[in-house]
This record gives sequence, structure tokens and C-alpha cells, in this order.
Amino acid sequence: MAGLLTGAFAAALAAVVSDVNAMMEAVPLGSPPLSVVTVLGTAPAATSPGVVAGAVGAWQRGWWTRTARTLFTLTAPASPTTASLLLHCHLVSAPLTRLAW
Repeated sequence: MAGLLTGAFAAALAAVVSDVNAMMEAVPLGSPPLSVVTVLGTAPAATSPGVVAGAVGAWQRGWWTRTARTLFTLTAPASPTTASLLLHCHLVSAPLTRLAW
């Protein structure tokens, strides 16, 4: 689920930044596509602790194969990194916006 939400966020962000002039206009004026980006940015940031806990649980409980656990463990650090980037750039909406200050 976290991966799907992160993919949707990346696609929405790519759609917003594809036209730089429209993006520069949308930032001060606000726009629905920009609002979608901030809402979708909140989901990966909110699911970040769950992804890290899932990696720990996968090893403790023996979920999946060893290869799958290893790959999941290697990609799990990307979740908090993405969340911290989104918080730093103020690309998330409430209630996580309070964490960025």
C-alpha cells in the first residue's frame, strides 16, 4: 500500500512540475493538482513507520523468502528518507505539516 501511494505521489508530482510556468503560477495561487500532491505526500510520510516495522517483523516472524525479506529490508530505509524530504520541502498536508516546523 505504501508503495502504491508513493507511486501515485510521484506521478502527481511529475504532472505538476512538467510545466514549470504553470507550477510557478499554481504555487502562490493554489490549484487542485497541487492540492492532490500535498494530500498524496501525506500518505507515504504517514506509512513510513509501518514500513520500517514491517521489515523488522518480516525477519522476526519469517515472512516471505529470505530474498524477499532482504529486498524489503533494503528498500525500507527509503520510506523514512522520502518522508523527511516531504516534510522538509513542505509537500505534505495536515496533520503532518506540524512536524515540519
